Amino acid sequence: MMWHFRFIQKLFISNKVCNVTLARCLHGLRSPQRAGFSRHAQVTGFLRQIASQPPDKKVDQHESTQRWKSNPKAVVVKFEESKAKLYETREKVKERVEETVKEMKENILTVPNVLTTIRIVLSPVIGYLVLDTSYGVAIILLGVAGVTDVLDGYIARTFANQTSVLGSFLDPLADKLLVSILVISMTMMHLIPLPLTALILARDAALVAGGFYVRYISLPPPLTLKRYFDVRHVTAQLQPTVLSKVNTAVQLSLVAFSLGAPVFHYIDHPYLHALWYLTAATTVLSGLGYIFQKDTFRILSQQKNKSP
Repeated sequence: MMWHFRFIQKLFISNKVCNVTLARCLHGLRSPQRAGFSRHAQVTGFLRQIASQPPDKKVDQHESTQRWKSNPKAVVVKFEESKAKLYETREKVKERVEETVKEMKENILTVPNVLTTIRIVLSPVIGYLVLDTSYGVAIILLGVAGVTDVLDGYIARTFANQTSVLGSFLDPLADKLLVSILVISMTMMHLIPLPLTALILARDAALVAGGFYVRYISLPPPLTLKRYFDVRHVTAQLQPTVLSKVNTAVQLSLVAFSLGAPVFHYIDHPYLHALWYLTAATTVLSGLGYIFQKDTFRILSQQKNKSP
């Protein structure tokens, strides 16, 4: 029994060491290797691991020995209580994490998101019509896409239950997709100069890469592909700058007027050339604005922690 004295003496040295060691030792209860051990053998093994921990402070040896002699069952009782508290704390933390994840998931089936999805679907169709020189039909579908853009913004601003964090990313993404597909197709048809198209695509590619990076740094652990691409699990919200909104309007105007040029016969008009230079200027300035301007996005988990 003398070896018990040394183990129990060190057990009472530090509650912190005991608690940390219990967290490590509890895994042993679930291991197959310990399945055939008796309860006494398990407790004895745990006491040996506890005794191997370095003490944080000195405790009187005589006092520890007297504690064990006076009540030898206290150690086992203390161990069972600590284990029960550890399990209880683990379950509470698990429930809290599940509640937090559930709160951060939102309803993505809103009218603005449906309208935005329609605009995304129309983008490659309009691009194909441009390559097919069906400019008249392409203009009509472009007008439909413009109507969906106006409607989804109006509905999101008017009705609070139709607002979603996903929409703050999806709406500008749809605009960029529409502009990118059309400028590529119209460049192939020699309606837009190649350098301007390269500038627009480079800026949009940089913004998309930045969006993936924001998603990466804002997603709480565990970081998995399933959670990363789960659009219901929102972690950040985009805050478009004024220059970005102006640039989007100018780019859409460029696409619309360039698409109408072969229909209404004003290809190479000086005003159209001026629109090219204006588009290039707003594209560069808006891109620099995202780099140097603060608060272009906000991480929702940090905002929640700061709120009282």
